[in-house]
Amino acid sequence: MRYFYKDKNSDFYSARLLESPTVWTWISLGTAMGAFYLASHGFPKELVKIGFIASIVFLGLAIWHGYLYWRYLGSIKRVLSYWSNLELVWSLQTSLLNAKTTGAIASHSYRVLPRIWVYREKEKFFFKVQKIPGSFEEDLDHLSELVGATLGDRWEVVGKALDPSGTWFELVFGLVNQHLRFTPKVLGEIPQPAYTLKLMNGVSIDLTSLPHLAIFGLTGSRKTSTLLAFIAEVLPTSDVYFLDGKGEFSVLSSFIPADHFASSEDKILNLLSKLIKIMKKRAKFVNEEVQKRGVMGLTAKKVGLKPIFLVVDEYASVKASFKKPKDLDSLMLQALMQFRAYGIFVLYASQSPNSKVLPVQMREEFGTYILLGTANDDTQRMAFGEVATTGTVPLGSGFYLTKTAQMPTPQRFEVPDFYKYGLNGIETMKKLYEMGHKVDNINKILKKG
Repeated sequence: MRYFYKDKNSDFYSARLLESPTVWTWISLGTAMGAFYLASHGFPKELVKIGFIASIVFLGLAIWHGYLYWRYLGSIKRVLSYWSNLELVWSLQTSLLNAKTTGAIASHSYRVLPRIWVYREKEKFFFKVQKIPGSFEEDLDHLSELVGATLGDRWEVVGKALDPSGTWFELVFGLVNQHLRFTPKVLGEIPQPAYTLKLMNGVSIDLTSLPHLAIFGLTGSRKTSTLLAFIAEVLPTSDVYFLDGKGEFSVLSSFIPADHFASSEDKILNLLSKLIKIMKKRAKFVNEEVQKRGVMGLTAKKVGLKPIFLVVDEYASVKASFKKPKDLDSLMLQALMQFRAYGIFVLYASQSPNSKVLPVQMREEFGTYILLGTANDDTQRMAFGEVATTGTVPLGSGFYLTKTAQMPTPQRFEVPDFYKYGLNGIETMKKLYEMGHKVDNINKILKKG
């Protein structure tokens, strides 16, 4: 354990170097040389004796601290790694100090903080943090949050436990699984198959079996980046409409028809009514195809209908514009329940899965759920029906769950990165939209011919 002291007008401080066996070795050598100097110049034997005894004591301290290094790190390689990461140890101690002393600095002259050992091996950081009196196993979650904040968003906790002796907290942090993150380099790498949505590398969902997708995440969790990536994927093959509570997507109206956007109550009602009419026309068309082909179970995809997406951003803001919010909930529930059979899907984004914003009956209609960033247990239960993690989640990450037997628990999600290679601009969206628009024009010309 380490004691951090403070002066009346200062923050807490500590002599960190005195934990180093190297420092104590040099102090011991310096004291011994001083004793030899005193002896050679005729100083009293008692003074020389005190010098040599002090040198032996300091050497003992060096040996003791060296033993601690070996005991808790176990190899020269780990000791060197510890020394190279001393700044990380000090930063974590500062975080712990701030967390422990909030609102109490003025009333105490010192604080006790745990001893911290850390080393890095094979793209992982291993932490061993002393369990001081008054701390409990539940403090592991809080400790992992502090360590995660100290390391930064490239690292995530992959293991945490109380050691068998019950005196040390052990944590392991690994690099965020970057290979899962979908990062297209050029326009052609953005997937364009109809009725399919790519979530990450190697993870795609078939919207005919998993209709509608909901994204939850607080401000700064990269919720909008995720939604924009999905919109970019569907623009070439689909018609996209927007219930835009905050007006963030109105910038796309420079190339998407203005009647595809709605933010006020009247426009929202008109847009939903329009989509319901389209749904009824599609239902009629599919039924006619069933009669013609004599085949049951035909879907919009099987009869060649173009997918339609309704993007609902910040549903709480959308509801706030309604005099009777329950009327909007009723229309949205109808859309979620009936649209999916005819190739019309909802991409929903909101800060919270709270039932006051998104009623439970509506939430159950989504085939896929994504929760971004760190969320408390209650929020995770509202999103997934269970707790995905009790620790922190790096920025740009989260968890997702689909309604399939193959995914009984939430899995890790990485936000698509369209920024890295400059594919996050309006020009990219415009090009993708025009690609689909040109195909539509060609089809019209062929039909006329």
